[in-house]
Amino acid sequence: MVRRLLKRLKWIIFICAIFSLIIYAGTIILLDGMNIIDAGAATGSSSNINTAITDEELKELIKKSDSEIWQLLTGTAYDSKPTLSQVPESLMEPRITDITVPVRTANGDSTTVFQVNQALAGLFTAFFKDLYDQCPDFYVSNSGGYVFKDVNNGTTGAMSAHAVGAAVDINDEYNPWQAEPYTKEQYNSLGEPEKHYVIYYDSPMVQIAKKYTLSWGGFWTRKDGMHFSFIGDWTRARTLQEYGIN
Repeated sequence: MVRRLLKRLKWIIFICAIFSLIIYAGTIILLDGMNIIDAGAATGSSSNINTAITDEELKELIKKSDSEIWQLLTGTAYDSKPTLSQVPESLMEPRITDITVPVRTANGDSTTVFQVNQALAGLFTAFFKDLYDQCPDFYVSNSGGYVFKDVNNGTTGAMSAHAVGAAVDINDEYNPWQAEPYTKEQYNSLGEPEKHYVIYYDSPMVQIAKKYTLSWGGFWTRKDGMHFSFIGDWTRARTLQEYGIN
């Protein structure tokens, strides 16, 4: 008799536990749909930080003026590029986040982490997803994002786009600073492993950068073929003009 009661009690507890889980899951889905909570945070998984920017969000971001972009990146609507002293490292660090993006390497498919400004996390996530999807022969080895520094790694105080998490460097060994990027014809003559890492004029990588209005350092007077930046090295208007975007 006692054994039967204990067995029945176990089944009752089990059924109650199942119903509790169903109710909990349903509540989370409902509240997330109502934007009351973030379901990812509630379940202990990562939040939306790796969500790529939508086409509409990208259009709205591109329309913003320099002062509006600086407001997004630093919290202050500067009319022109601020100096490092105006935007100290202690102010920027809380605005920087990690994004994990898919990449191809010599050893196969992988992921890598970039540190970028939270306001540009979706844009850079989408940029790297497009690189992965549309450039199957392009490998990513050395890479970097946020670094609090001036434009020449010196003491001028002139801000680099890296200092606000608005730039990334890709494959610095094969696309060195102050080196003239390859033309497509020169690129076609390359062998292994260079052809997998080089960013050249009119390459698919540069065309994808254009989509996201990321200024490519290969177009600069002082060449920087590894570098893609959203703002910080000059005005947004110049970047849009660089790509022929009105």
